[in-house]
Amino acid sequence: MNRNGLELVKQLSEVEPIMKKLISMGDLPPMFTVFLTLYKVGYQAFSYEKIVLNDDDMDEYLLSKITMYNNVEIDGGKYTGSLDYIFPYIKLEEEIEKYHLKSEKWNELGFIQIGLMHYGDILLLGINNDKSDEIWRYGQGMIGNVASKLDDNIFDFMKRLKESISYEDLEDWRISQSDIYKNLGEDFWRVREKEE
Repeated sequence: MNRNGLELVKQLSEVEPIMKKLISMGDLPPMFTVFLTLYKVGYQAFSYEKIVLNDDDMDEYLLSKITMYNNVEIDGGKYTGSLDYIFPYIKLEEEIEKYHLKSEKWNELGFIQIGLMHYGDILLLGINNDKSDEIWRYGQGMIGNVASKLDDNIFDFMKRLKESISYEDLEDWRISQSDIYKNLGEDFWRVREKEE
């Protein structure tokens, strides 16, 4: 489990009509537009490793977690946060409409919300000229800084993705890392049966 960056994001196999409509609106900056034409967004965009805990029921559970920022220095402070998800197309379209109405504080600053970060921050995309394509965070994830720039564009932002085993879950399941394995040709992990 050493996948990083964009190899953790599922590629788009076909352009959906709602995505074409979103892009044709003309509000999204160039790098983010390219990203939307190549990769999935929404709740199912990441390719997590899965594990089957019991061969009888074959229920799959998430084995991996995806992290991004772990005590990274940003604007003179330490930031810890992970991407929850980039909004699906319909929600991105709603956020562009909010931007035109200046419904949110960040809209007035030239941003639209494009997703959520774990630990309570929201993810912003610059869409006006001076911040075009920049990725920012907004929230209380950094004491003293409500808003901070994270990266120059969505591709730089996604390069930070790192996959690792969720050791907390293994501990909850009372399984050690040496007890898990993957059969050739299967896309999930299994648990070795304990010899009695």
